Amino acid sequence: MPTPPDPHIPALLLAAAVRLGWRVVTHDPSGVELGELVEDGRTRHLIVVAGSTPGTVEWALVGEVPRGFAAHLLTSATHAALRAGKPESLGALWISGAHVAELSSERAA
Repeated sequence: MPTPPDPHIPALLLAAAVRLGWRVVTHDPSGVELGELVEDGRTRHLIVVAGSTPGTVEWALVGEVPRGFAAHLLTSATHAALRAGKPESLGALWISGAHVAELSSERAA
């Protein structure tokens, strides 16, 4: 799967992130914890979908990952930034066999 071009963070995602928890799933090669969003003990998957205009993409939060999509993990710092409502763009990375989403202001791949 190619890295999406600077996906947009919709306001709805920021509003939803406030109520979501986060749990560790794995670690990247440097030891940074990578995790998933949770709500009432259930995983909420972060995926990239087609945007409202041709050639654009944005992040979406789903209960089940649709066929042909991959869920992205988050660092704890990215989860905290989403909960704080930071509007910076997320970027998609491939680390240690996992799709990872990080705010653009955070560490590079």
